[in-house]
Amino acid sequence: RFFLLNSEHVSLYGLTIEPGTYFGTEYAAGRLEELDREEWLSMYKMVAKQAHDRGYHRYEISNFSKPGQSGRHNRSYWRDRTFIAVGPGAHGQRQLGHGGLERRLNPKSLRGWRQKVKASSKSETFLQDGDEVLDPSEWLREAVMLGIRDLDLGIDPSGWSRGFGLADSKLIATVRRLIDENVLTPEAPHRLRAPGILRVDEIAAELLND
Repeated sequence: RFFLLNSEHVSLYGLTIEPGTYFGTEYAAGRLEELDREEWLSMYKMVAKQAHDRGYHRYEISNFSKPGQSGRHNRSYWRDRTFIAVGPGAHGQRQLGHGGLERRLNPKSLRGWRQKVKASSKSETFLQDGDEVLDPSEWLREAVMLGIRDLDLGIDPSGWSRGFGLADSKLIATVRRLIDENVLTPEAPHRLRAPGILRVDEIAAELLND
């Protein structure tokens, strides 16, 4: 029915039941039943087909848009764009010129955030306690794992590896296997084929950890 709203953009997510939430408590107590995965996939495929029939483009696993209306916010994460963390609980990151990534994670409390701002002002170092650094190899695997969801961009681990002087033979071998299994397109950048869309989390885990 939501297609009757003729929205320019549609996001389609399945609910994950997390511990410590209301749904998590109800599920643990046996008062909430989790939806069968096959039934959820059937619902997903039905909505995806309806979106396609109505002229929506699936540019990411969970996102559909009318032409020219794809979201820009999440793609900043999928494509490792630089963005600034401003305020309590904010996240920021910047890609390093030699490969790798720095992430700044601000404390959620106002007091903790103020303390971190003061510490940063007294140091020439961008990162403080609680922040994260990915070396080029870690960045490459994460970029592939996240990028696989971007159905327009695709992934090019061989090209990215050469760009930063990396040699991740296991990752490249996994990509080649997925191409042979008809999960990824053979040409770079490699994109998920339709059957792989339904098992994207499994595929991403293989790319990240294999």
